[in-house]
Amino acid sequence: EDVPLLYDISRDELVSKNFSKNIRIRLLDEKVRSFTVGLNTFVRIDADSTNNSPLSTGYYELLYKGSFSLLARHKKEILHSMDLETPTKFREYDYYYIRKEGKYYTIENEGDLLSVFKDRRAEMRKFLNRKDIRFKKNKEGSIVKAAAYYDQLKK
Repeated sequence: EDVPLLYDISRDELVSKNFSKNIRIRLLDEKVRSFTVGLNTFVRIDADSTNNSPLSTGYYELLYKGSFSLLARHKKEILHSMDLETPTKFREYDYYYIRKEGKYYTIENEGDLLSVFKDRRAEMRKFLNRKDIRFKKNKEGSIVKAAAYYDQLKK
């Protein structure tokens, strides 16, 4: 607890920094179940190839936890240039998943979300329209708001 950590999103590695010697130590992924950076909690998920899961092994941000879990996988790709004058660029990717009743679902758009919450589809659609929640404007925020509302409906 309270270990200074760095999360290398491009390599999906957790590193601890020894400040006295300015050395970085890569932590063993298998030994880390979860960690927090600021207000963001990350959990390690080991892919289960026998369960037909869309997830690969790695760290996922836990965006919402209620009667189900909402996870985000953040990736960053380094784009190196052959030209020394051109600075290195990064391309970011975000993937979203819901774990409901022991199964993982990929959420790419509003339709995917509504199919996971099909038992309350009509109420969810009304909520999204009433609150003017648009996936194209803010995908992550939209999914989090919808997830919290769905959980409210279930209580």
